[in-house]
Amino acid sequence: GGGLWDASKLTWDVNGGWMTIVVVYYVTSWVTYGTEICASFAPEYKDTTRDTSRALLTSSAFMLALFTFVPMGVVGTIGEEAIAANPVGYISESFEVLLGGGAWIGVLIVAANMFIAMMSGTADGARALFGLAQEGMTLRQLDYLNRHGVPSRGLAVDAILNIVILILLANPVSILLASNLGYLSAITLGVAAFLLLRKDRPGWPRPIRLRRFWKAIAWFCIVLNVFVISIGVTHPELAGYGDHTQTFIGIGILLLSIVLYVFRQRVQDKQKLVWRDTTDPVAEPVDSPVAH
Repeated sequence: GGGLWDASKLTWDVNGGWMTIVVVYYVTSWVTYGTEICASFAPEYKDTTRDTSRALLTSSAFMLALFTFVPMGVVGTIGEEAIAANPVGYISESFEVLLGGGAWIGVLIVAANMFIAMMSGTADGARALFGLAQEGMTLRQLDYLNRHGVPSRGLAVDAILNIVILILLANPVSILLASNLGYLSAITLGVAAFLLLRKDRPGWPRPIRLRRFWKAIAWFCIVLNVFVISIGVTHPELAGYGDHTQTFIGIGILLLSIVLYVFRQRVQDKQKLVWRDTTDPVAEPVDSPVAH
C-alpha cells in the first residue's frame, strides 16, 4: 500500500552548492544544539552533578535518534518530492498516508512542537540572563527570582526582545539568521572555555569529568562552528529569505550585551572592567565525580 516504507524513496538532492548546505546548517543548528538547555537548568536539579549528566546524555541520545530515524521514516514513506512540494505540512501528509485520515495528528504534533520550542527557548534565555546577572555580567535587576523560583524579569526581557525582532523581521528564516549569530557564538565560546579551563585550571573542581578524547571533539566543534558562522554571516541570502540586514541585527544584539556588561561593571558595581579571571587556579577536587 501507499503507507509502506520503501528504501528506494531515500534519495539525495541538494538544491545548491556546499555553501548553501552550510548556510542551512547555520540556520537550523539551534535545533540540535538546543540540548544545552539541560545545562542552563542545572541549578534547579535535585542532584546537580548526577541529574545534569543524565539530562545531557538522555537528551543528546534522543535528538540523535530523532534526527536519524524521523527523516528516514518520513522520506521512505511519502518520498522527497512530496516533502519538497509541502515543506511545512508534510508531517500531516505522512500521517494521512500511514493512517488514512490522520492528518490532524500531524497538525497537533507540529503545533505542540512550536509551543514547546517557544516556551523552552524563552525559559532558557531567562535562566541564562539570571545566571549572567548573578555573575555580574549584565544588569543587576535581572538577578531576581520570584516567589516561585522563576526568573520572571528575565522572561519579560526575553519576551520583549522577541517581540521587537518579530516586528522588525516578520520572516521566520530571517529571525533565525539574526539570532543564530549570537547563539552559535555563545555555544562556540562555551566549548572553548572548556578547553581553556582544562589548560589553565586543571585543579579546579570537575564534578562531571570528561575523558581526554573529548578535548579533540571540542576542538572539532570549535573549528566547525567558526567555519559555519563565517559562511552564514557572509552569505545569508543563500537561505532563500535573508540578506545582510539580519547579520547587522545579530551583531547589534551582541554589541548590546557588551554595553550592558560595561554598564554593570562601571555604573552599577562601580568597579574596573575585568576582562580576565585572575582567580587562584589551584583548588581541591570534589568527591564522587561523574566520568564520561
